[in-house]
Amino acid sequence: MSLFIRFELYSSGSRIICTETIATYNVIITIHGLAMIFMFLMPALYGGYGNFFVPIYIWWFGSRFPKN
Repeated sequence: MSLFIRFELYSSGSRIICTETIATYNVIITIHGLAMIFMFLMPALYGGYGNFFVPIYIWWFGSRFPKN
């Protein structure tokens, strides 16, 4: 989806989207933003912070400071 947006912005003369349906470009931008937030950012935050803070919350010292 990001490549489609970049290709549309590459040159000012040639358009993939017709001028009659220019609202389609705005829809693509919105869908791309929502997909990046809810399919990448939110799972990364929950997974990353969960793997870091859950051992701290349950006081499991072996995962925070592992011994060799």
